[in-house]
Amino acid sequence: MALILKESPVDDGLCLEFVERLRDGASLPLGSPILALRRHLSSDQGLIRTNGGERAQTGLAMMIKAFNAWLEGGTRQLMSFRVGVERMPAVVPTLPGGPAYLP
Repeated sequence: MALILKESPVDDGLCLEFVERLRDGASLPLGSPILALRRHLSSDQGLIRTNGGERAQTGLAMMIKAFNAWLEGGTRQLMSFRVGVERMPAVVPTLPGGPAYLP
C-alpha cells in the first residue's frame, strides 16, 4: 500500500495522514472509512478469516477502497472486497472540491 500511495498523484501529506490515522485511529468519527478498515483488519471475523490465497489481494483492495472513500469524504460502516467479483480498485485522487494532486 505504501508503494501504491507513493506512486499515486495524490499529495504526500494526504497519503501520510491516511496512513497515520490507520495506524493510530486518532479522532476518527463514526462512519470514517479508515475506522471501518481498522475494525475489519483487527476483527476476529475480518481479514484473518479470508482465504489465505486471497488475503493479500483482499487487504490491499480494501485499503485502496478506504483511501478513495476517505479522500471523497464518504462514509463507510463496513469494508469488503470480493475476489473474482469486483475488480481491483485504483487510487482515485479526487476530493469533494476537485483533484487531490500536488498543489
